[in-house]
Amino acid sequence: MNKYIGLIKEMYNNRVLLHNPLQIADSNMPTEILEILSISNGIEEVITFKDRKEAIGWILYSYEMIKSDTEFYKAEYGIDGFVFSDDGAGNVYVIKEDGAIYLFNAIDGKEEYYAETLSDFWHIKGGVNRDGAKYLEWDEEHFVIPEEYKLEENADLADALNVFWSAGGFDFFNVIDPEYYGSNWLEYMGMLYVKITSGQYKISDKQYSVPLTDEQKAGFTKRGVPELFVTDLVM
Repeated sequence: MNKYIGLIKEMYNNRVLLHNPLQIADSNMPTEILEILSISNGIEEVITFKDRKEAIGWILYSYEMIKSDTEFYKAEYGIDGFVFSDDGAGNVYVIKEDGAIYLFNAIDGKEEYYAETLSDFWHIKGGVNRDGAKYLEWDEEHFVIPEEYKLEENADLADALNVFWSAGGFDFFNVIDPEYYGSNWLEYMGMLYVKITSGQYKISDKQYSVPLTDEQKAGFTKRGVPELFVTDLVM
């Protein structure tokens, strides 16, 4: 197995989705990237629910995505290197000719050094600080779900989206390792996600503005987050 794919699986506790290998590549992309793509044309992160696994974002873009995004960022911002992943918040990772990784922020047009090598990059991006575990209070014995997170039977889509984002939607779409999040919170958010995507909550005349910047919306959309989570409800 390619050493980077093995590292990615280790860093993400095997919560990854591999794709069919890239067959033909007419590109001057870094050799290390092409070697990974020749085994799996892109790698996605998955979250595990009780009955299924669902892809929630790209760990490594596919060849087609790398090519198109690199062309876009070179034309729009004059970046030097190849765009191969993102941080889920509208910023992209760029690998330079020397193999170093930089994080590019399209809002201010600045690059920030991130890692010296691809190995360092996935160690940093895939690693989780246990001290930063979130929503553990949801697993405490006497925890009660806040009233503002309880939806009435007649709740509409605006109500559901408001609760989803207020209860931690941004974190939910950026989960790397579920072990570092409260299990009851994950279950609650997962069930709400399913109810929303299955159409249980209908559109009404109520308006709702998603609490994300345009760049964050674009980043989530690129990662495969359903459009209704990043679209404002405007009547």
